[in-house]
Amino acid sequence: MNSKSYRLTVILAAALLSLLVSACATHRGTGAVAGGALGAGIGTAIDGGGAEGAIIGGLLGVIIGSEIGRGMDRRDRRRIYDSLEHSPSGRRSEWVNPDTGQQYAVTPRESYQDSRGRPCREFILTSDEFGNPVTGTACRRRDGSWQMVN
Repeated sequence: MNSKSYRLTVILAAALLSLLVSACATHRGTGAVAGGALGAGIGTAIDGGGAEGAIIGGLLGVIIGSEIGRGMDRRDRRRIYDSLEHSPSGRRSEWVNPDTGQQYAVTPRESYQDSRGRPCREFILTSDEFGNPVTGTACRRRDGSWQMVN
């Protein structure tokens, strides 16, 4: 494989993997950070520790992660939190965002306590926005609200 096609492969692999991980982000900033971090790590690994791979992968990850997270609005996040709070484990909640037309479904899993003693729940989120289901985790804050931690 020549140098040019190798670099293109690195860029495409970093972009694809950044897209997959950042899809679970629930807002634009988190998606950008998650996508950038993962893209930089992947770019570095593929480039054999080179800075060029990290830079390219990181930039692509930020762009892709930001765009994925942009689709969910406050109303969609509220639906996720309501499901975490009120739905039994395994019960799927579905909705359509009236502004974007995006379809979503969330299925909460069993509750547990994390190492800091906070109640947490994993969930599976599906959407026609990003295709494959993604798994996320949210933990309850002291004020009773839910915070996405993964």
